[in-house]
Amino acid sequence: MPKPKIIVFGATGNTGFSILERGIEEGCEITAYVRTPSKLSDRLRNNVRIIQGDVLKREQVEDAIEGHDVVLSALGSGWALGPTKIMSEGCRNIVSGMKKHGVKKIAVVGVASLIPGEWSPMVLKYLIEDHQKQIDILNEEKDTIDWVAIMPPSLWRSNYISPSYTVEKDTFTGRYYVSTGEVADFMFKCIKDDNICQEYKHRLVGISSGPAIISTKNLVLLTILSAAAIGSYFMGYTPW
Repeated sequence: MPKPKIIVFGATGNTGFSILERGIEEGCEITAYVRTPSKLSDRLRNNVRIIQGDVLKREQVEDAIEGHDVVLSALGSGWALGPTKIMSEGCRNIVSGMKKHGVKKIAVVGVASLIPGEWSPMVLKYLIEDHQKQIDILNEEKDTIDWVAIMPPSLWRSNYISPSYTVEKDTFTGRYYVSTGEVADFMFKCIKDDNICQEYKHRLVGISSGPAIISTKNLVLLTILSAAAIGSYFMGYTPW
């Protein structure tokens, strides 16, 4: 059975790197759609096809998708906390390209805060809103596209894959972190196994591997307080 031809959006982020590296290991034909190819390591540049473009440019995205079988998207805004449309407009352009070229499968990375009942920190308001718009766009295309949305809590960049990482449909797993390698692993399970793809189709997938020793809410609060303390130190005063 031939390997699927996969195009990856958000390929220069931490999760994107893990997706590309996993794709190389799997022997798949991988295309990285990137704005800045120089952000890719020599190994990645030598082992994947690169298309340079802007995910906010619809025609560029549509042209890039032609000839592929599967789309994987790890689009994100990085550390920026202000208003963004990267995920939503990027997704809209990707969906347009998929429909134009008859591509049926896509897996995207979202945020655990969108899972029903999960906490949504105000500091991530704009990020969460844009991820929600991405899901809304995918929901509009249920009849034409088989999509899976993987909703990690805190991500740490590592290709390590725990044999006990967990996934749940429309439910938070209760653990507070997951590796980028584990997210990539589940994406490729969906690609390789039609049963898994069908089981999680059109669902928000909670995923994690870290121990449940701290809640997502407390982890975010701890991160904010730590950042404030560091910022205060460099500004010459402390908040206590």
